[in-house]
Parts: sequence; structure tokens; C-alpha cells
Amino acid sequence: RKAFGPGWVLVGDAVNHKDSITARGITEAFVQAHTLTEFIGERLHDDDALRTALRRYENELGNEALNHYQGALNVAELKPEGRAEMLQKLVGHQDLIDRYFSTLSGACSIDDFYNDELLTLLDQG
Repeated sequence: RKAFGPGWVLVGDAVNHKDSITARGITEAFVQAHTLTEFIGERLHDDDALRTALRRYENELGNEALNHYQGALNVAELKPEGRAEMLQKLVGHQDLIDRYFSTLSGACSIDDFYNDELLTLLDQG
């Protein structure tokens, strides 16, 4: 799907279908709007620079979609192995549970989720 045209740009749910349970559509809309403004910067009225920025944005969306698709497949296949065991260890650690679901929605990066606190918990027998 074309991500932009004269006077319009797709963000969030308009880019591709997302399961509404994750709230990923609205989260991605904010992240994508931020990315778009960074790509465009001060070049809004420079037609050539604007087209270049919009193509970069469109490429970024394609890479993002592929990453999310692979992530969804990994969750469906319980990859990486040990995900179920990890989730069992989160019981009683509400801050880590919240961070896990924030990661699924895209509001928290995977690096923020796999922090020292989580790794220590996972190392415990």
C-alpha cells in the first residue's frame, strides 16, 4: 500500500491491519507521526526534499511492518523458547507485567523490557 500522496500520509491503523487488543494502532500512529516529522524537518516547502523524506518514511514503514509480523509469528509459535516459563515467573511482579504488555503494544522497547530486574528474576530457579 502506498504510504503517502498529495496532501496525505498514512499512520497507525491506516498503514496495515493490527489486532486491536494490543493498542498498537494508536501507539504506532504517535511513533510514526514523530518519525515523519523528523524525516521532514524544516523541508516541508521543498518539494524534492519532501518527496525524499516521504519515501524514507514509506521504507521505514515497510521495515517496521516486517519486524512486527515476525514478532507476531514468534509469539504465536511460542518463540523464543521459554516464553511460557518467563511469563510464569512474572506472576507477582506487576511492574514487569505492565512492562511486558507495554512492549507488546510498542510503547516500551524490547531493551527496556529485558532489563537487569527481569534478567535477575529469570536467573532465579
